Amino acid sequence: MSFEEPTNRLKDHLFLSSIPALCFAADVRCSIELCHALDNPQCQRRIAILKVHPEIIEDWSEKTIEIVKDYARKYDFLIWADQKLCDVPHILLRQLESVAWADIVSIMSIACSTPDILRQIQEVAESKNIMVVIVNELHTEGKKMWSDSSTFEAPQKQSFLASDLEKWSDYPCVVGTVGKKIDGLCHIRAGIHPFSLLTPECDIVVRGRSLLY
Repeated sequence: MSFEEPTNRLKDHLFLSSIPALCFAADVRCSIELCHALDNPQCQRRIAILKVHPEIIEDWSEKTIEIVKDYARKYDFLIWADQKLCDVPHILLRQLESVAWADIVSIMSIACSTPDILRQIQEVAESKNIMVVIVNELHTEGKKMWSDSSTFEAPQKQSFLASDLEKWSDYPCVVGTVGKKIDGLCHIRAGIHPFSLLTPECDIVVRGRSLLY
């Protein structure tokens, strides 16, 4: 898979350009629960992306990965390992290598705040054929819990956040953001009420169990 235009690879999985694609957040505790969710016709027909937290699935294993990849091939969705990686560069890069089974992995924006680490992330992501989503905002119960713009007050950090976020789109592995919308990247929103899906200003909406009903 070429990394010349990976964002197109992600957008190819959006059902219609006029409405946001659906990402199913499978926040389950075991593989059986995950399979039950993926056997649901609503899930099979509608999702473009499956988002998982493998670290909270108690029996996660290589077998689980193969099962999930079989579902992905059968129902044509991408697998997003929502690891929200955040560590010093050499650990972060090793973590990134460890999720090569996924199509997409999330990284916290604080962990990719310099051109040097972004270049290294790009090299690993390209070698492992992984797309990166950068998380610069978190929500809980519909409320903003964390965002770069409110967390960092140092002038140099504010300068990066205000002007350099757009440079994420210069790195082909980076295909989307959760939080601030960046031109050229997919905009992903979570924590949207199911009945407000008609007009969200984003490319991908993340929903949990409510998607199954």
